[in-house]
Amino acid sequence: MGTRLDMIFYGHSVEEGHRLAKFLLAEIRRRELLMSRYQEDSPVWMVNKLAGKKSLSLDHELFEILQTCEEYHERTGGLFDIYLGSVVDLIKKGRYDPTTFNRLLGYSGMKQVILDPDKLTIRFRNEAVQIDFGGFGKGYALERIRKLLLSHGILNAFISFGESSILALGNHPHGAGWKAGVNHQMIKGESLFEFDLQDESLSTSGITSSQGDTGNMGQILHPVRGITDKKYHHISVKSSSATAAEIISTALIAADESEQKEIMAQFQALEAKGIIYDREGVARINNLTFCIISNGKESI
Repeated sequence: MGTRLDMIFYGHSVEEGHRLAKFLLAEIRRRELLMSRYQEDSPVWMVNKLAGKKSLSLDHELFEILQTCEEYHERTGGLFDIYLGSVVDLIKKGRYDPTTFNRLLGYSGMKQVILDPDKLTIRFRNEAVQIDFGGFGKGYALERIRKLLLSHGILNAFISFGESSILALGNHPHGAGWKAGVNHQMIKGESLFEFDLQDESLSTSGITSSQGDTGNMGQILHPVRGITDKKYHHISVKSSSATAAEIISTALIAADESEQKEIMAQFQALEAKGIIYDREGVARINNLTFCIISNGKESI
């Protein structure tokens, strides 16, 4: 999935740990193949190529995934949308004509997709629509890993995709639960705060800077309004569901304050923190504190 993967197990021999890691990696690769838009032997690659021309039949698992995405699209007020791949590609190019961008945005999105639950088929209303699962794939993979670990009697484990998508089962060998830190984007090696996780997941979504300053950070795509102002540079969401954590952090980072309140009202069993750099002040949304980072320090 194009990111580093760390796994922690204990109470098992080295050989058992290696076998388990190999087994989980094989499962992750299967899910990656299922949802990749870049591998030509992936069903999603084929959907992106042909669904704008005709209806395509899908297997049960992929259709269920798309239905889950449709459900969360509705619950987030349209802010979680996996059908913006063409727009995402345009943004990645760095330079684009605003007229072209707005036209492509209008031709993309969930509104341009027809799912038939009786026939298990998908059809795009035009050829501009492209599936891009983004971070959802990591959340889905973590949910699969959770089920596999529990089915094998593994009750204590810590799995991390690039430190941005985390699953924590049971307990650390030296204490209750697990601690997961959220790192400072501007100061290497500095943690801003920690989440306590026990049979829970953590997802962090947002924009980063390779130059180490906020003036060179990326852009936020709002599925309706297009490129939007950065209210937060990244948002971390803790949830009992890895999939929900990924989806909600993605939606919250694009949302304005009123949309954030509506989303949090839909998903109350959450803990979330949002961070923006080099501004002072504190925003509170739905009894959840969103921390503002100024000069590398946390304001509470």
